[in-house]
Amino acid sequence: MEYNMNKVSERFSAPNSDIIIRSSDGVHFQVHRENLALHSGIFPGEEMSTRDEIVNLPESSEVLELLFQYMYRQRQPELSKIDTSLLSSLAHAVEKYEVFSATEVCKMHMWSRIDDFPLVVLQFAAQHGYHDICDIAARKSINDTITVRESRQILSPEYFVAWVSIVVVDALLIKI
Repeated sequence: MEYNMNKVSERFSAPNSDIIIRSSDGVHFQVHRENLALHSGIFPGEEMSTRDEIVNLPESSEVLELLFQYMYRQRQPELSKIDTSLLSSLAHAVEKYEVFSATEVCKMHMWSRIDDFPLVVLQFAAQHGYHDICDIAARKSINDTITVRESRQILSPEYFVAWVSIVVVDALLIKI
């Protein structure tokens, strides 16, 4: 992964920012702690302020660029135009940082990709407790050309076990 030392996001470069978020690839986002606190259940508000504090986050600059758009008064990103890997990363970040203004839209866009990427959707839904989506994604992934080995690499152990049990049950039902 390329590391962009001291690169600043063009969209999020407020000169009066009170916190700097650094992405995993080294891009700085000069943002306002108040916006983060208002639009996220995780970031502390101004009462915990340290001027020009740099906070390192594990997400890429691409993900944070999209995520922060939900925390400012501006147009939201067109998620239908981003690739599934980026959408999945954004959807996980939205859940992790409790950006409730984006949870449903991310969930809907993940759902829209269930036919083409059932295991990616299954992983997201299982991790965040969307059981109805899990059930459908698991069944759709059975028809996918994915192997058990590939699904084991994509899913966490507990979701892999659940996936295998659905595969077995569906296989038995087909034979009956």
